[in-house]
Amino acid sequence: MRPTLIATAVAALAAAACSQVPATSSSSVPPGSRHLEYKCPNGTQFDVLMAPAGDKVKLELGGILYELKAVRSGSGAKFSDGTTSYWSKGKDATIERAGKIVHRDCTTRN
Repeated sequence: MRPTLIATAVAALAAAACSQVPATSSSSVPPGSRHLEYKCPNGTQFDVLMAPAGDKVKLELGGILYELKAVRSGSGAKFSDGTTSYWSKGKDATIERAGKIVHRDCTTRN
């Protein structure tokens, strides 16, 4: 009887794992927030969730979630944690790490 119980528990856990919603899906976007999906010329894709006040963003890139705060920008909107920066103007975005551009000419799909 015990193997059946274990098999049932494993099947239930597998079903629950398959039904999880990604952190940036539209169903989990807080009211007033904006979810942007970007694609870069090199094939890199990333997601940005902008807070309603526009003072911070969550950047999901390469399976890592970065929480960035608004910083001064000469043009467009720029957010940084001191090491990683997301800079957008219109539908285009650039990602910098340690002051070096790692992704440029990325365009939002929405």
